[in-house]
Amino acid sequence: MQSVHLGDIPDYLVIINESDGIEIVIGEISRLFPPSGKENYDWKKINRECKNGFDVRKEELIKGKNLSNDEGRSIINDLHQIPFIGIQVIRNDIIVFGIDSYKNSFYRSFEIVKYNIPLRVSNGDIIKEFLTKSLIVKNYVDKMVSNLLQIKNRIKNLPDQIEDEIDEIENSECDMSIATTY
Repeated sequence: MQSVHLGDIPDYLVIINESDGIEIVIGEISRLFPPSGKENYDWKKINRECKNGFDVRKEELIKGKNLSNDEGRSIINDLHQIPFIGIQVIRNDIIVFGIDSYKNSFYRSFEIVKYNIPLRVSNGDIIKEFLTKSLIVKNYVDKMVSNLLQIKNRIKNLPDQIEDEIDEIENSECDMSIATTY
């Protein structure tokens, strides 16, 4: 038997629902004692995948819609503010961060929360801190999904695009770059 190489795909991916396939979270999980350089490699990989996911999500949501009116431009601006979430688990650390478009001029990576997985519980405060920070992540993702679904509903009300506009958009270039706080 030959081994199958699936490529450098993320360890996990969260989507809103299967019918839409709208991705919202990408993550990597490493060992408790990772090899040298693994943390930096995973960080770059997650940022790259989140940036790509951010772009794909936007393109899928607006596909075939006319964005040349004020509402279309407003939707694009609002959509750029909905982050794509990355989660990196390395050693006993959990790093949750987002990728969004800073003032629609470049992508930025920003930390949402960083905390430890309690491997030894010596008192209840350790568990309380873990659960509190986990709830911060849950609430952040819930708010992000709610905002994304509101934008998705606004997109449904936009008029469809005509063929000439589709060709013009496909031939345009993007001048965005990515920045990280890591």
